Amino acid sequence: MADNRASRNNNPTLSPPNLKECQDILLNAPIGIYASIPEGRFIDANPALARLYGYDSLHELIDAISDINAQIYVDPTDRKHFVRQLKDHGKLISHQCRQRRKDGSFFWASEYARAVCDDAGKLTHYQGFIIDISDQKRVEEALEKRLLALLQPHDTMGDIAIEDLFAITDLQRLQDQFAQATGVASIITHTDGRPVTKPSNFCRLCSDIIRTTDVGRANCFHSDAMIGRACVEGPTVQKCLSGGIWEAGAGITVGGRHIANWLIGQVRDETQPEEQIRAYARGIGASEEAVIEAYRDVPTMPREQFERIAQMLFTLANQMSSTAYQNVQQARFISERKKVELAIREREGLLKSVLRSAPVGIGVVINRVIKQANQRLCEISGYSAEELIGQSARIFYPDDEEFTTVGARIYALIGDHGTGSVETRWRHKDGTMIDILLSSTPIVASDLSKGVTFSALDITERKDNERALRLSENKLAGYARQMEQFSISASSMLSIKDENIVFARISQAIVDYSDFRRVLISLFKDEAPYRDIIGYGGISEEVVARLADIPLPKSWYDHVFVQGLRLGQSSYYIPHTMKHILNQDATVYGEEHAPVSESAWHPEDNLFVRLSDEQGTFIGVISVDESKSGLRPSLETVRPLEVYAGMIGQIIVLKREQANRERLEEQLRMAQKMESVGRLAGGVAHDFNNMLGVILGYSELALAQIGTEQPISGALQGIHQAARRSADLTQQLLAFARKQEVVPRVLDLNEVLAGMLDMLKRLIGEHIDLVWQPGDHLAPVNMDPSQIDQILANLCINARDAMKDTGRIVIETGNAAVDDADTSRYAEAVPGHYVLLSVSDDGCGIDPETRSHLFEPFFTTKDIGKGTGLGLATVYGIVKQNNGFVIVDSESGRGTTFSIYLPSHDEHINTPSPPASKKTSVSGTETILLVEDEPMILEMTTIMLRDHGYHVLGASLPAEAIHLARTHSGQIHLLLTDVIMPDMNGRDLANQILACHSGLDCLFMSGYTADVIADHGVLDEGVHFIQKPFTMQDLAVKVRAIFDVHPH
Repeated sequence: MADNRASRNNNPTLSPPNLKECQDILLNAPIGIYASIPEGRFIDANPALARLYGYDSLHELIDAISDINAQIYVDPTDRKHFVRQLKDHGKLISHQCRQRRKDGSFFWASEYARAVCDDAGKLTHYQGFIIDISDQKRVEEALEKRLLALLQPHDTMGDIAIEDLFAITDLQRLQDQFAQATGVASIITHTDGRPVTKPSNFCRLCSDIIRTTDVGRANCFHSDAMIGRACVEGPTVQKCLSGGIWEAGAGITVGGRHIANWLIGQVRDETQPEEQIRAYARGIGASEEAVIEAYRDVPTMPREQFERIAQMLFTLANQMSSTAYQNVQQARFISERKKVELAIREREGLLKSVLRSAPVGIGVVINRVIKQANQRLCEISGYSAEELIGQSARIFYPDDEEFTTVGARIYALIGDHGTGSVETRWRHKDGTMIDILLSSTPIVASDLSKGVTFSALDITERKDNERALRLSENKLAGYARQMEQFSISASSMLSIKDENIVFARISQAIVDYSDFRRVLISLFKDEAPYRDIIGYGGISEEVVARLADIPLPKSWYDHVFVQGLRLGQSSYYIPHTMKHILNQDATVYGEEHAPVSESAWHPEDNLFVRLSDEQGTFIGVISVDESKSGLRPSLETVRPLEVYAGMIGQIIVLKREQANRERLEEQLRMAQKMESVGRLAGGVAHDFNNMLGVILGYSELALAQIGTEQPISGALQGIHQAARRSADLTQQLLAFARKQEVVPRVLDLNEVLAGMLDMLKRLIGEHIDLVWQPGDHLAPVNMDPSQIDQILANLCINARDAMKDTGRIVIETGNAAVDDADTSRYAEAVPGHYVLLSVSDDGCGIDPETRSHLFEPFFTTKDIGKGTGLGLATVYGIVKQNNGFVIVDSESGRGTTFSIYLPSHDEHINTPSPPASKKTSVSGTETILLVEDEPMILEMTTIMLRDHGYHVLGASLPAEAIHLARTHSGQIHLLLTDVIMPDMNGRDLANQILACHSGLDCLFMSGYTADVIADHGVLDEGVHFIQKPFTMQDLAVKVRAIFDVHPH
């Protein structure tokens, strides 16, 4: 190109190509040239590209293609490859892929492209050209298919077609030349009559008339198949089944398999009458005149001449068959030879690779002279390959005797078994001895003179280990016996309750079975890095040290335990020479890094072994000193200690599980006992309340009738007050049983407690100092305010009674969060957010035995007549009823703190509406239907209501009440009914009576526990209820309040 440019510059008649010339080159180029943008559109192209994709013009191409990836590429991954190559390399060379034309057809394309960027390096567009390589691909596929056919085994030749063995263009040229030279028509077909080539010299009669009809075409295919049948004697010559025309054929075979027919013919038989031709025309449905006219145009040829041409065809077809078969055989021979050569090269490469990478030494000897040696054999012996090859194998052995003995044993084994292996010792080049496992095999089994291959495995380390193993077997057996005895001894300690005794005896067992005179076991609590250290000194069976709350030096502890044991190292040896380093620069030395300037054990040396539980959590250490043997610890002394540590860790876990199980069992027994008493208290509440209700009612009626002037008035008032106290006692029992009727609402606990302070001060007396410490931003709680009164009153009274003369009670509130760690310490705790109410005193405290019975009903330590034993039981029941829990912290002589955890509530605090003004009168004239199955309560309640002016319809059974409601002619304003009655409960009774007295108000009464009443739907919101026992005033106020809300 330089010469061309030079000649152009020197020649004044030539000038550089101008823009128009470049445009002409682009427009007239036979390949598609384009510019496209990364978004997938063409922005410019030449006409050849439009034609390549089947578009009429360049504008149609640019307008039609909006997504090159989807519209052009058959496989989307080809477009991704296109983009990736241009992004990574800036160009794409000869990328072959299938692309799609406008009509949906595919073609093979070869792409060349480059990425074009602006001055800032930003990609602007792609430039490239595309070449249609479909013809090239078809040729490649044909050649590949032909090669595959040539290489097929004999038994699969049935799948070979003539197109696989000969090029169609070559067959067509040979057929055309044969037809031109002989003057006959010719065609090559498959064995079933389908054409392989295009017809040569076909006359109009066959091509334009007979083969255009269905019957004629079928006759032609059948005739072609018949005359093409393979025949070894000669060609098949016959008249065409389609008419009076001569034809002949010869089969083409490969290896005895018929693959194609070569047919000639279409010369007229001079003896054929035209009438037969007309009949044939009618038979195939063709025009007689057209058939006769075309028949007369068919050339005539004597039969003898046609048969000579057919014989020539037969010879040519046989020659083609022979050539094809020879090609197949030759291709197979070449292929097999290449396979063998490739296999030999692969085997040689594999052998060399094995020799290079083998982990054993490998060599070849002939008459015990070294001929080959791999790298590993050189490494084992210390010699180079040049030093070994040509030398006698004697170079490996320390003396002649070993060399001769090994040779005799190896060759004897080869003679008996074909191969042999022996253990021997070689001498390294540097003089050191090495243990070798030598294995040998002859190259030719029947002729040792051809050579022997051998492998040498260095087993020095294994033999050293075996020797060391034999030396330590007795020690290990002794350790195993010690471990077994220690395990039996340690397991027997699980029944001992006192943990100090357990670990003291374990320490003693370690001293008995180890090389140490003193062992200390240190267990760590969650809240501190140490706890009591318990150990055994070998002097007596007493505990040598129990150092409560005396930690190790801070720097020493941090550096040894935190940096060492907490990081997972199982043991640390700290020699006395390193103590000052530990305190100066925080350096920690493990056993393998400790200075070894002296081998004797110093009195201040320490060895620490980590204690872990089953999860690997660090729970403590074993520390030992004063070696019995006077030697520093080694692996032989440390490993047994680590095993002891593992056993101790298991014992610790088991002891903790045992203690936890016993604690849970005790809590379960307590809960079951409390539940049993609660069920008992709730069960008797109904009967007590009914009897108390009669006493309260009649005593109140009697007092109202006789007045206060009568002498018996005092006695009646005493009866009434005793009944009142009994009713309060019943309510306390129900509170303990968590079955009292409650009306919870959202409260500010600080506000409720602040309102009780004056009452509490009067309750506990002036000699007790009451301190109120409310918490800030206290969360609300959802409970009945009266229950808070009961809790605080009971706790303050107990605190007062715990003090002799003077004292101090502190009431505190605050927010508290309980997590999983808290629940592990307090079995009744549940994770969540709580409001904490604590009452503390500085009284006499509570001993553990008393604390275990603290919440049992009727349990009291007070003098007879000074306590019922229900105060703390009531507190416990109320707290449990509100899904909280109680924690008691107390010691004799150090005061007591009761911590009440009440669940916090998310809702806003309800501000109670001001109480309605009391009416001066609680009497009325309305009609009340009273239903009560207890006769005395029915009679008493009737009197109470009638004394207040009401008209009462009394019924002792639900059926009687229904009858009264249906037969009563006037209006019934209120149904006052018991909840629990025979045959029907109060709620169902109310539903039936409401059916005939709509708008009827209902008031339910019961002495049963709250959960029983709730089961009958009485405690639902908006339902009127009065708890038995009640006074006449309580009943009158309740009834009047209902009528005032719903006046009749």
